[in-house]
Amino acid sequence: MIVVAIVGILAVLGVVGYRKLILGAHTSEATHMVQSIRVAEDTYHAETQSYVSTSVDGLHGLYPLLNDPPGNWKTPWTTPTTACPPAGGSPACFALLAIHSDGPLMYGYATIAGSASTTPVAIPLPTGTTLNAPAGASPTDWFWVTASGNAAHVAGATSATWSYVVGNSFTNDVYVQDQ
Repeated sequence: MIVVAIVGILAVLGVVGYRKLILGAHTSEATHMVQSIRVAEDTYHAETQSYVSTSVDGLHGLYPLLNDPPGNWKTPWTTPTTACPPAGGSPACFALLAIHSDGPLMYGYATIAGSASTTPVAIPLPTGTTLNAPAGASPTDWFWVTASGNAAHVAGATSATWSYVVGNSFTNDVYVQDQ
């Protein structure tokens, strides 16, 4: 019985460790893509003197998921085929950025951008945290990149634990919530 108890304890520890490993791998996908989108935004800005905005608030209109909420499936990143509206704010605007992924993605991505002398928006995450930009009008053009995914569903659980990865043009830091 002692051997069975020890094996049971080791099995529980193994399952918990494996689950954390899988969740960390999915978060690293989002971190990698946020960094790739940041580089693509900077490249686009160098050519056009503006950043691309694919969402009105950075949390909706996720690409490549579009209107589907993230779940326990992967969606391939393909170049959008519809035109980006002149005012931006559409997932189709990702076609303006040279982005590709190594495979299908479990997170959805969005950007929100503004020009110099405008006050950058704050990103209010549904978990109650608000990510703020520097106060006042920005002296330069700015952008936010957000990744949203259901971390519990991608790991096979039934509860909804949303995970967020956010980057911006103000710092090189990447914010990760609920890994």
